[in-house]
Amino acid sequence: MDGGIFRRVGAKYDTLVKLTTMNQDRRWRLKALSMIRGLDSPSILELASGTGLITRELLKLYPSATILAIDSSPSMVAKHRAEIVDARVRVNVMNALDAEPSPDKFDLVISGYLPKYVPLDRLASTIDRVLREGGEAVIFDFSIPSWPARLFWELWIRLLRVLLYIDPDTRDMSTRLWGYIRRNDGWERLLADMLLKAKGKAYRVETVRVSFGACTILHLEPA
Repeated sequence: MDGGIFRRVGAKYDTLVKLTTMNQDRRWRLKALSMIRGLDSPSILELASGTGLITRELLKLYPSATILAIDSSPSMVAKHRAEIVDARVRVNVMNALDAEPSPDKFDLVISGYLPKYVPLDRLASTIDRVLREGGEAVIFDFSIPSWPARLFWELWIRLLRVLLYIDPDTRDMSTRLWGYIRRNDGWERLLADMLLKAKGKAYRVETVRVSFGACTILHLEPA
């Protein structure tokens, strides 16, 4: 995972998420969580957990859950630990692709904005390795909107790249983020195929696109 663009943005990450998603991030998180079925008091692994935006929603939705949140950025983890002090949550500095059962496999694996930064075959392998039989996974990330919404999206990106470039802490993000998004458009189809190959006929994958296609959500669940 390319942690370089996040090395110095921990304190600014929440604002950056709002800007890059045109303030749609919480809508995307809640839609992703609404797709989860059949979990009561789950053990949850959150990959690339950032500053804990998803963690907060998980704690509201599953009061009896236990959560292991991992992220490769020390600044992100520091902010996460400072803002969410809860006995149900552990937050560790770790590459998402290095996750292992801790000690048991997890009922739910969830992540936002990870696929564009990592090899999808390794992400599929990680999910397969840590997810218990009968568990669920929800992954969401940017995708390129359909026309005519894409026109507005392209204009917003151009403006945002200029704004982010002004700040030395976000300069790397301004020059690299959009390339990741463009190169990985359609990530959900590739990841779905890899997950189904790994999990077999006992599972199925559902994908939905929201905000005119600016975000795609993948849900892996038992068939």
